[in-house]
Amino acid sequence: MPIERSAGAVIFRETKKGREYLLLQHTDEADKKTGKSKLGHWDFPKGHIEKGETTEKTVRREVKEETGVAKMQS
Repeated sequence: MPIERSAGAVIFRETKKGREYLLLQHTDEADKKTGKSKLGHWDFPKGHIEKGETTEKTVRREVKEETGVAKMQS
């Protein structure tokens, strides 16, 4: 069985009111295998690591693709 690797990030910023987290709201969709409807859910930005890509590069690419955020501090 093939192994798939993913990488993601918990993105946050400090504000006067405290720490705020960036979450993605996914809409309702049909399960690709069963065809049954899945409820939408909240998640952090993440995605599959492409061949030859480092974990950090995957995180930066996925965050930019899914949120538009390009500048991140480590």
